[in-house]
Amino acid sequence: MPSLLTLEGPFRGLSEAQATNAYATSLAAVAHILRLRGEAGLLRLLAALSDRLPSDDALPVALGLSYSELQKGLADHLRTADAKPATARVSAAP
Repeated sequence: MPSLLTLEGPFRGLSEAQATNAYATSLAAVAHILRLRGEAGLLRLLAALSDRLPSDDALPVALGLSYSELQKGLADHLRTADAKPATARVSAAP
């Protein structure tokens, strides 16, 4: 999984495989933020970023998490989700 910090720039120069991975990781990060802080947390983060706060400052202000905490939490969540049997993941879906 790429560092979330590396996903802040444009994806134009990436290979198809790298871009696919970057988009998937970005989507997983947004889903993780929604799980942790809900839609309100995501909206706070977007507001902080639109106020031109650097992401290193916006994350703690909006979510109460540092970049490293978000990265570790996401990696832990994905590792746990990957460890669950496929039937458990399917049955948990709404």
